[in-house]
Amino acid sequence: MLIRSRESQQRIRLPGRRRYRLILLLAVLALWSGLMFAAGFVFLDFIRPNLQSLTGRTSVASAVSALAGAPARWLAAATSGSEPEKLILDIPFESLHQIHQKRDEALAQGLLVTGSDDLVRAEIRHGDETHRVRLRLKGDLPDHLETEKWSLRIQVRGGDAILGMRRFSIQAPETRGFQAEPLFLEALRDEGILAPRYSFVEVVRNGKELGLMALEEHFSKELLESQDRREGVVLKFDETLFWENMLLNDAHGPYENYKTATISAFQTSRIVKNPILASDYLEARALLRGFVDGHLPASDVFDEKLLGRFLALSEIWGSIHAVRWHNLRLYYNPVDRELEPIGFDANLQAHHIDRNLLIGNEPICRSFLADPRVRSEFISSLQRLTGQVLDGTLISRWQDREKRYLHILNREYPVRAPIDFDPIVRRAEALQPLTMDALFGFGNALHTADTRYPEVVYARLIQTGEGHYLELANALPVQVSVGDIRIRLETEILVLPDSFVLAPTPFGDHPARHRVELPVRSDDPRPLLIEGAASIPGQAQPYRFIAEQYPEATVSLSVPNPTAEELLAGHDMLAFDDSTGMFHVGPGDYEVRRPLILPRDTGLRIEAGTTLRFGSESAVLIRGAVIMAGTEADPVILKPAGTVEDGWPGILVLGEGASSSLAWVQVENTTGFRLGGWTMTGGLTFHDSRVDLDHVSFLGTAAEDALNTIRSNFTLTGCDFSDTHSDAFDGDFSDGTISGGTLQRIGGDAIDFSGSNIEVDGTIFREIRDKAISVGEASVLSADNTRIENAGTGVVSKDRSTTTIRNCTMTGIVHVGLMAYVKKPEYGPAELVADKVVISGAGEPALAQTGSRVVVDGQEITAEELDVDALYEQGYMKK
Repeated sequence: MLIRSRESQQRIRLPGRRRYRLILLLAVLALWSGLMFAAGFVFLDFIRPNLQSLTGRTSVASAVSALAGAPARWLAAATSGSEPEKLILDIPFESLHQIHQKRDEALAQGLLVTGSDDLVRAEIRHGDETHRVRLRLKGDLPDHLETEKWSLRIQVRGGDAILGMRRFSIQAPETRGFQAEPLFLEALRDEGILAPRYSFVEVVRNGKELGLMALEEHFSKELLESQDRREGVVLKFDETLFWENMLLNDAHGPYENYKTATISAFQTSRIVKNPILASDYLEARALLRGFVDGHLPASDVFDEKLLGRFLALSEIWGSIHAVRWHNLRLYYNPVDRELEPIGFDANLQAHHIDRNLLIGNEPICRSFLADPRVRSEFISSLQRLTGQVLDGTLISRWQDREKRYLHILNREYPVRAPIDFDPIVRRAEALQPLTMDALFGFGNALHTADTRYPEVVYARLIQTGEGHYLELANALPVQVSVGDIRIRLETEILVLPDSFVLAPTPFGDHPARHRVELPVRSDDPRPLLIEGAASIPGQAQPYRFIAEQYPEATVSLSVPNPTAEELLAGHDMLAFDDSTGMFHVGPGDYEVRRPLILPRDTGLRIEAGTTLRFGSESAVLIRGAVIMAGTEADPVILKPAGTVEDGWPGILVLGEGASSSLAWVQVENTTGFRLGGWTMTGGLTFHDSRVDLDHVSFLGTAAEDALNTIRSNFTLTGCDFSDTHSDAFDGDFSDGTISGGTLQRIGGDAIDFSGSNIEVDGTIFREIRDKAISVGEASVLSADNTRIENAGTGVVSKDRSTTTIRNCTMTGIVHVGLMAYVKKPEYGPAELVADKVVISGAGEPALAQTGSRVVVDGQEITAEELDVDALYEQGYMKK
C-alpha cells in the first residue's frame, strides 16, 4: 500500500490554487473592464446627451452632480401635477414598411433625403378624437433616426387640427437640446420674433410606448395667426444641392453659398391655388433676390428691428445654427411688405459657447449687418439684452420657465439637470463692448477634375412684359460650358445654335449671370419648357438641366422712400417741422393729385378746418404717427376729388409703435388702399399703432373694411359708420374699447375681431346685412348696453373665443340672435354668455354647435350638430 504524506498532498494542491486565483483575477479584470466599457457606453450614449447644454461639454463633476440629484428631480416631476398631452399613432403595415425602407436608406448613407412621395397615410388619436394624417421621416442627419424615437413630419388631413396645429414634427427631445430649444424660442417670442410652438408629448406608435418626444410646430398659417400675423408666404433658401453634394463628395462645396441658392417657399402647391398668396410669393421672392444680388439694402427688404433682435438673441445664446443661411425661414408680411425672421432649430446641445462673434462667420449675417439700420438695431438690442442678462432679469425669467419643462422631462430623463447659464453670462460680458470689426472670412471650395456635382448651372426662365429670357449662372468655382439648349413649345422644338462659357463663381460670391434672349412671344399661350446641357473641363459626362420659372430681382422698391424736400416739392399744401419730424397741413381746401408717401420715421398732422380731396389713385402711406386735430365746428374732411363712384384708396399707417389720434374727422368713399402692387382691405388701416379715434365718421366706403386695425391698441369714442359695401370695423390681433357710436346700413359685418381683446359699451347697430358682432380666433369680447336692430345675425362667438353680452336688445334678426361654433378646427369650441338680453323677432333666438356653449341668463341651451362649412359656402353667411 502506498501511503502519501500530508506534505506531499499539499505540494500537489498548490498549483491548482494558483490557477484558481489567476482565473479569478482574470475574471474580475474582465468583469471590471466590461463594466467600465458598459459604463462608458451608457455615459456617452445615454447620460452625456442628457447633460449637455450650451457648452457641448460635460465635466465629471457635473455628471456626478446630475446623477446624484436624479432621484430628487424624478420625485419632484412625478408629484408636480404636470401631465403632457398624449398622441397615439397608428401606422398601417404598408406605410410602416415604406418608412422602414427610407430609414434604412438614410442610416446607410448617413443622410436623409426626402421627397413628396415619402408621405404615407396614418392616424393619430388625441383625446377622444381620431385624425387622419400623412407623415414621413424628417431630419437631415442620423441622430433623428438612430433610436426608436424616429423624427416624423406630420400633416393633419381633412381640415382637422391637433393642439391647434395642422403641420408639426415630433422628435426625440435630445435632438433639440431638451428644454434649451423651447427656452430659446420663448426668448424670441418675448422680442416679437416669430417662432414655432414647442412642447413635450407622450407618444405611442402602433401600441409601443415611446415615451416623451418633442413636438415642434411647422411653418404654416396657424403658426402665423397664433402670433398675431396675417396669413402669408414663408420663404426659405433651397438646401437640396447643399445636402446632395455632401452625399456625393462628403462636403457642401460650392453649394455653401446663399447667393446662388434657389429661393423657394413652404406649401407652394397651396400658394399657387390662391391668387393673393401667389402674388405675394412673386413679390417676396423678387424682393429677397434683390437683397441677395446686392441691389437692395437689408433694411429695404427686412423688418430691421426684428432682424436686429433675432441676430442679437442668437448671438447671446451662441446659436450659429439658427442664423445659418439654409436654416433661415422668412415670413413675408403682406401688411408692411417686409420679411421677418422665424427662429427655430438653435441646436444648442451641439456647439461650444466661446467668446467669438459667431454671426461674423456667417456670410449672410455679414450682409445683414452691412446695412447701418440693421447694424444699429443689432448693437442696441445686444446692449439692452446683455444688460438684462447681467442684471439677472433674463436669467431669472428663463429659469422660471425651465421648471415647467423639467417637471415633464424629468419623469423620463431624471438625469437632465437645469441649464447652467454661466456660459451665457460670460458671453454677455464679452459682447457688451462689441464693435463690428470681428468678422471672419470663409475658406475656398475644393475641386478636382473627377468631382461629380448634383448640379452645375442655375437655369432660370424669367418672364417680363416684353417676353421671356433664360438666365444662366455657374454654381461652381470652375469654368462651365453650356450648349444644346432646346425650347419645347408643346410639339414644337427650337434648338438654339449658340453655346456659352460661364465664368467661375468664387466661393461664397455672386455669380456672373448670362442672359439668353428667347425667340418666344410674351403672349404665346403654349407651355414653355427649356432644357440644356452643361459640361466641366476634364469631364466627359454632361450635366442636363431644365430651367425653372423664377422672378427677376427687385432692383428698386416699387414704393419709394422720398426725402422731405422731394415730398414738399410734390405737395404744396405741406410744411415740415424738422424738430418734430412732422409734416403739417394747415386749414384750407386742397386737392391731392398723386400718392402721398411720407419718408420713414416721419409723421403727419392735419389741422382743424382742413379738407383734402384725393384722386382715385392718391393713396396715403404714413410710416409713423398721424394726428388729425379736427373739432366739432371745424372737422377734418377726407373725400374723393372726383365722383363718389371713383372714390379714393385711403390711408395706411405703419405706426411702428407710434401713437396716433384722430378727432372729429370725416372719411368718405374710400375704395381700399392700393399703391402699385400693394393692396390692403381697409380704407383706413393702422398697423402696429396706438390710436385714439374720437368722433370719426366713415361714410360710403367700397373697401372690404372701412377701418382695419392690425396688431394695434385703440379706442373708438362716438365713431359712426354708415353705408359700407362690406365690413365696417375689422380688428386683427388688436386690443381696445368702443364707446358709443352708431353703425348702420352695413353691407357685411359691423364689427369683426380676430385674436383680440375688446370692450364695447353703448353702441348701436342698425341694418346690418351679416353679423352685428363677430368674435373669432381666440378673442375675448365684452359688450354692455348695446342695441341691435335689423341684422342678419346678432352676435357670433367662434373658434375658442369668449364673448359676454349684457343689457342688450335685439330686434328684427333674420337668422339667429346668438351663435357659437367652430369655423377653424385648429382653435376649437367657443363660448357665448348672454345676460339680460332681450331678443324679439329673430328667426332663432340662440344656436350652439356641439362642443361650443351658449348660456342665456344662466341657462345653457342644448347644442346641436351644425355644418359650418355649408353655412359659409352656400348658406346665409356666404359673402
